[in-house]
Amino acid sequence: AVAFFFKHNAEVDAIDLLEELNLHEAVVNYVTKDTFERVCMYMISCSPLLPPPADTNYLLTARTIYRKLGKPAQCLPLSIRLGRSDLIKEDWESCTTRVEKAQLAFIMARQQVHMPELIDDDDEELKACMNNTNLSKNYLNLARDLELLDPKTPEDIYKSHLENTRADATLDSARHNLASTFVNAFVNAGYGTDKLMTTEAEGKEWVFKNKDMGMLSASASLGMIMLWDVEDGLLQVDKYLYSSDNHIKAGAVFAIGMLTTSVHDETDSAKALLSEYITENNPAIVKLAAICGLGVAYAGTNREEILELLLPIISDTDITIDLSSMAALAAGLVCVGTGNGDVSPVILQAMMERMDSELNHKYARFMALGL
Repeated sequence: AVAFFFKHNAEVDAIDLLEELNLHEAVVNYVTKDTFERVCMYMISCSPLLPPPADTNYLLTARTIYRKLGKPAQCLPLSIRLGRSDLIKEDWESCTTRVEKAQLAFIMARQQVHMPELIDDDDEELKACMNNTNLSKNYLNLARDLELLDPKTPEDIYKSHLENTRADATLDSARHNLASTFVNAFVNAGYGTDKLMTTEAEGKEWVFKNKDMGMLSASASLGMIMLWDVEDGLLQVDKYLYSSDNHIKAGAVFAIGMLTTSVHDETDSAKALLSEYITENNPAIVKLAAICGLGVAYAGTNREEILELLLPIISDTDITIDLSSMAALAAGLVCVGTGNGDVSPVILQAMMERMDSELNHKYARFMALGL
């Protein structure tokens, strides 16, 4: 019956029949180069709808089919979803050409799966692919081809000149400037240039048009504008790291985490710089920014050395609940989707040891969110 279904383009019915018989793995014996794409697509689509362990079994079966047909680039996303580093290594070793390895390296970089041990020490090109070294350069080349590199101002988005309002209605206000900071960051994200922050004169002037958290947001917006450009981005942020205003300094610290996200460099810049600001002799707002920066910079990497910085902060009941809660959220981002058994008990223990009055604090919810 299964062979009949496959012969008459009814692969879905064949899979459903095999599932009823609890023999869905047998579908591997029936697929051909003409039918494997439909079969795998259906099984992958069904996976989220099935209870464990059938959901992972469907993904494993689809991966087996792709391997049978020699499709490592299709195998890898499934191996990543399954969280199996042994399968990822198997996919890498099954590549027959250098181009396939480059494609797998780009996929792994996009999913924040960093396994440099798979690449030969002297192969700088593949390392650059896996480290996302040229991500900013490639993004800017695409923007240049699409003629999008000219920096835009918030006014280009608001188009307030089209509104019938009085001229004095556009006077500066802290709230209006804060909104413009966010609009400016998002509309120029990754382009490395804008008209408010990256010009020498305008940058500092714009920061001081804001107040407190607005100043933090303004200096942090450099991280979004210089996204993925570690070398030039750190130069732009550096001048704000020495500010006497703690809000400006905190924003610059958070910008470091933002601009280095998804990019791995030889010096591990984000960890090297941000770990210095978590120490006790820094103001609370700066520590908070450094913790958030680590979470953003290493989101999805599940790196032990980053958790070693965050877990002691989560479990320390002598510090304020806001620092512990943001550390829990940062740890959750670093280990997102992994079910890391070292992190969840620490967060749970911290929640149980805190007093009820502390758990009623507005920041305490981030501890649950991190979990």
